[in-house]
Amino acid sequence: MDSQQVDMMLSVLLGLVFLASSLPKLRSPKGFMLRVLEYRILPAPLARTYARLLGPIELLLAVLLLTGAAIRLASAVACGLLLSFIFAIAVNLIRGRDIDCGCYGSGSRRRISWRVLVEDAALVVTAGITAWLAGGWTDLSSLSVFRFLGISNVSQLDAVGFCLAIVGCVVIVLRTDSRMRRGSTSLPSFRARRRAVEKVRTGQ
Repeated sequence: MDSQQVDMMLSVLLGLVFLASSLPKLRSPKGFMLRVLEYRILPAPLARTYARLLGPIELLLAVLLLTGAAIRLASAVACGLLLSFIFAIAVNLIRGRDIDCGCYGSGSRRRISWRVLVEDAALVVTAGITAWLAGGWTDLSSLSVFRFLGISNVSQLDAVGFCLAIVGCVVIVLRTDSRMRRGSTSLPSFRARRRAVEKVRTGQ
């Protein structure tokens, strides 16, 4: 097995991790934002911005890594994100706090722990090795999905643009679905509150 095959295997592994991490955050952005605020690392406005951007960025990294487009760039950015996770978790562990890590969105019930910290550190090492083995910052891997599809003459910018388009479509669909679900659940609660107010007014 040569270095390019090892690099692509590590790239796919990282891509699957970020894919699994990003989708729940995009499906429930409000819940994930509360998880980020709970860490109490950033001022509230910056924490909200971080929470809004993290899901789409993770999904973009997943698509770049899984398709073999810009592996070095995606791995380097992944290292930065993972280091920010490690910092936030370590600070709260030192503070003695017991909170949900939010690693896979607000739906997961996983508490921060030294084990989570070690797992993130292992992913940092994996991302570092992947970046080191990769070619140029935006080069297509020789094992890229685009090459397997017979699109061997696709430019680097076209490949990255295609990945951005996929991410944009997925983000729009998931966030629209999230708003629709919030709307459908808020309507019954609104009606219940209205009935309660009417009962109080009528003295029932």
